[in-house]
Amino acid sequence: MPLAVVEKLLALLETLDQSIDETPPADQLSRLGDKAYCAWYAKLDQEAEALVAAVFPENKAAATPEIAVYLKEVAGNSTRIDYGTGHKAALAVFFCCLCKIRALRVDDQLAIIFKVFGR
Repeated sequence: MPLAVVEKLLALLETLDQSIDETPPADQLSRLGDKAYCAWYAKLDQEAEALVAAVFPENKAAATPEIAVYLKEVAGNSTRIDYGTGHKAALAVFFCCLCKIRALRVDDQLAIIFKVFGR
């Protein structure tokens, strides 16, 4: 079963990639973050719970809202339009949550590293 979760995580990443492709960079003169990111993040904010719910079994649905927060944190901050070490740490917490609800196991760590991180 957990390998199926890894495949679902890869599908989640593919969905996020498609969303990025659908949100072209803004035509702006700012040297700071691209304002199109805010539109992309707003879409992620709306869809995060559904994306997370698709990763693990229905009997774990109660965990969806909390884990979705970490998925959104992984993507950066839409107010400051930035990305830093705290956002990277959120990725570790996201995976930790999936392990805590037993969607992933310690035995899955190689698949997480080589398949998911590799993606």
